[in-house]
Amino acid sequence: MNGLIFDYGGTLDTNGVHWFFMFKEAYLACRIDIDEGVLRSVYVQTERALEQGKHIWPADSFYSVLQKKTAFHKLFLKETYSIDISQDKLNSVTNYCYMRVKNNIERITVPVLDISAQQARLVLVSNFYGNLETVLSEFGLKKYFYSIVESAQVGIRKPDTGIFKIGARSFPPSVNPVVVGDSYKNDIAPALSLGMRAVWLKVDGYQWNETENVETPYRISTLSEIVDLLPQLLESK
Repeated sequence: MNGLIFDYGGTLDTNGVHWFFMFKEAYLACRIDIDEGVLRSVYVQTERALEQGKHIWPADSFYSVLQKKTAFHKLFLKETYSIDISQDKLNSVTNYCYMRVKNNIERITVPVLDISAQQARLVLVSNFYGNLETVLSEFGLKKYFYSIVESAQVGIRKPDTGIFKIGARSFPPSVNPVVVGDSYKNDIAPALSLGMRAVWLKVDGYQWNETENVETPYRISTLSEIVDLLPQLLESK
């Protein structure tokens, strides 16, 4: 048996593009002019609010998650920076992000998982809000995974290696799984520290100073490249 552990957010949904950059792209495409530093601050405030409070429920769809995120954007922009954005414009940001992810999953993620699942047992290990199984079902991805380990469900968040240890239990002891993720800090470093192999999907770095000069055995710039690496990864245990 061979094993692959995939990350979800920033990996399977956006093909390596950090969600801050996804929102930045959406605001620009929807002609909403916000300073990058302001948007970054609002993005961080929103993620902290979602992590600390119970705002997302297990039955929430991905579209609902985006609606709640942009609602927090609107709140923090107004409260912190006195910037008031209309609901219609925020809806356009939500729709843009949803379609970008939907198209990415259909064009890239599904073909990659189709091929990967034929050659290895797949496990998902992700920092998420408690509704990951709903989101995976929404996009037809749940069927690919032998098990799903979500931070909100197990009470451990990356980069804590404990969440990867839980994921590794889905494989026999003889299997040394390969971790595939977009974050060096959250995915690659913990995997390597446990003696696992790792493939870094490196596209847009959120914090350049932490990742720019890091060397890893396997680095890809699009998820599709994992297909060509599979023979090499799965032959070496």
